[in-house]
Amino acid sequence: AALVEAIVKDENFNPQDNATVTLEVENPDRTKYEIVPKPNDAIAGSFLSEIYPTQDGAYLIQATGINGEGESLGKAETGFVVNQSADEFVS
Repeated sequence: AALVEAIVKDENFNPQDNATVTLEVENPDRTKYEIVPKPNDAIAGSFLSEIYPTQDGAYLIQATGINGEGESLGKAETGFVVNQSADEFVS
């Protein structure tokens, strides 16, 4: 599994615990799905989710945050690559 953390802050860089966060995951075959990460009780403004890659290739993740008043807190993107046939995964 890949652990994804979204840190949500307002324009003054204050953590936003009351935010709604959505992650859009794009698989290597370009199919997409959305997940809603759960608040991380240990870190203010942190939201966590696990992604279970099923394909080799590049994954793109776009996080979107909305505050308690329904206003956008912005978007951020990240990605990772899966290569299960790489030498370190061969047993």
